[in-house]
Amino acid sequence: MKTQRALTLVECLMVLLIMALLLLMVMPAMQVPLAQKMIDQEGMRLYQDLRTAQFQVAREGGYAEVRTQPNGYTIRFGDNDRPDQVVQLKSRVYQSGALTFQQEARDSSRSFPSTFTLEYNRQQRYIIVDAVGRIYYRQIYPGR
Repeated sequence: MKTQRALTLVECLMVLLIMALLLLMVMPAMQVPLAQKMIDQEGMRLYQDLRTAQFQVAREGGYAEVRTQPNGYTIRFGDNDRPDQVVQLKSRVYQSGALTFQQEARDSSRSFPSTFTLEYNRQQRYIIVDAVGRIYYRQIYPGR
């Protein structure tokens, strides 16, 4: 009868040690793609929220004001019926100026231009709102 050979404790520990070393070598390389994905998701969320606020003002009238905090932003609508929308982000958010979408007349609206900068782990994304109301999402600084 043949005897079965099993792994010893030392062999199991060596396999675990090799796996841990491989994981330690791979983790720094994975941090950049994870940071890029996270900041892209947060940038797209801010972009979509700005577009939504712009469309609601155009449809319902009034105004919407966007203000940033270091770790998020707030969208405040002109009518008191709608609560403020507060969004927390992992990225740091900077804003060049206060952004307001405003319905002036039935067929015209305006916005005050602003640039939003999202920054996380040396990754940056930019959302630009021009005076006409167009909203752009950029990975590089506008003007470069």
